[in-house]
Amino acid sequence: MGLQTLIVNQVRCLLKGLQAFVHTDVEFTKQANFQDSFCLQVREEIVVAFIRSVNKVALEFCETAGEKSGGAPPSLLLLLSRFSVEMKTALVNQLLGMADELFGAPDSPNLTPASLLVQETSDVAQTLIDQFVRVQGLIISQMLRKSVETRDWMNALEPRNVRAVMKRVVEDVTAVDMRVGQLYEEGARNERSSDSSRRTYPYSASGRAHWSARWPSSVDHSLLSNIQKLFSEKIDIFHHSRVLPGLSVMTGIIKIGLKYISW
Repeated sequence: MGLQTLIVNQVRCLLKGLQAFVHTDVEFTKQANFQDSFCLQVREEIVVAFIRSVNKVALEFCETAGEKSGGAPPSLLLLLSRFSVEMKTALVNQLLGMADELFGAPDSPNLTPASLLVQETSDVAQTLIDQFVRVQGLIISQMLRKSVETRDWMNALEPRNVRAVMKRVVEDVTAVDMRVGQLYEEGARNERSSDSSRRTYPYSASGRAHWSARWPSSVDHSLLSNIQKLFSEKIDIFHHSRVLPGLSVMTGIIKIGLKYISW
């Protein structure tokens, strides 16, 4: 059973239990305006409050993300961002529709519109994915910075193969790319590739073969392929790193990782 289904079932069970308070056999339900007031409170103070509580808790994880001790791991931010996307797409309207179905839609100016909750949840999803990109980009940039600053480049020998830190960077970026691909539809992410003619450098097949031939045979071909993928898009490292889920996440992470060069 998925999390979304579990939430719907739990909320439905709760609302059905509250229906006893508006049953026609209950004497106090005949009081003036009681039923309208009660139904409004159920909708606003239970359903709407629950949705906003979930959004608030999700945002609290952003405050500690990236901290070395006790902070929220980046993968949790990615999971929460995906859940927020599902909430704004279907769950918000589903929960509100369930409350209106069981208690009726009260006619009140204090009614919170569904569009407002959807927008709030959408903002939470964007905040989470932005924070995920910042944290992951910071991790990559720290690895690159330490690699550059701790090496005596004036007396270093000419490099003959890929440095261990670069292998680690490529492996970490590839692992993040796989996690993003598992949570966000590949269809949305493939839009990036379908627009490659405008955003990629013009590599010819012969050029790629010549570039690959210069690498030692001991280099893992999958590693070489991943390194080539890192530079398959033109990245403006001075541009704001705001991203859209499943479309520019990896570009944003690499962009932040490369920004340390300008510091």
